[in-house]
Amino acid sequence: MNLAETQRLLWDLLHGRERPLDAFVGSPDLPAAERVAIYTRMFVDRQVDALRETFPKVLAAFGDEEFHRVAARYVDAHPSEHPDIGQLGRKFAAFLERRDLSDLARLEWARGEVFEAAPAESLSPERFATLAQDAVAFARYPLRLIPALRLLELDHQIDPLWEGSARAAEPQATRIVVDLDCCVYEQYCAFDFTTRCSSVCVCFKPCAACRGTAGSRRGWLVPGRRRRG
Repeated sequence: MNLAETQRLLWDLLHGRERPLDAFVGSPDLPAAERVAIYTRMFVDRQVDALRETFPKVLAAFGDEEFHRVAARYVDAHPSEHPDIGQLGRKFAAFLERRDLSDLARLEWARGEVFEAAPAESLSPERFATLAQDAVAFARYPLRLIPALRLLELDHQIDPLWEGSARAAEPQATRIVVDLDCCVYEQYCAFDFTTRCSSVCVCFKPCAACRGTAGSRRGWLVPGRRRRG
């Protein structure tokens, strides 16, 4: 048996397929079947651990044991196809049968994408002040969405799940914006041009910071050009 055949044999065994174990060496204390079983468990558990890190809110909602069961089924149905194990969970939301948790997983995946997105140069305070002196130029200045931005339309009110205060939620349409600079839950996309947050923000209801940011921009956001909805 050559290396390629050995690798294929181990790959099949790691995925739970029945294969002969003649190619593997065992001992009286640790037979070949048990040696292979160790790697099989590790193979699944390491991937489940990666999903735990990507979806901590879903983990909290499911509980540890149930999450492991669901995640193990997912890993079996959707084997890793990318050298970055962080991409393992890209189909996890669609895989979940509970639709409220599917929405929760979509939000967690979006948060991860936003965190890894390329940085964008902000408008300097000086340039902002200059533009503000000319109302026409200010209104016509192109607003570019930063890469670290996701708009999600969800079918369930998942803020109790996100906050860890409940394991289920009644269906309710929810619209949120997730981005690195600020988060607005209404139809306007507003950005803080001078301050950059150090973490991803998620808003389900208008906090004081979001109300202030959105309110200060409502006078110059042009309907049809700056609105999302």
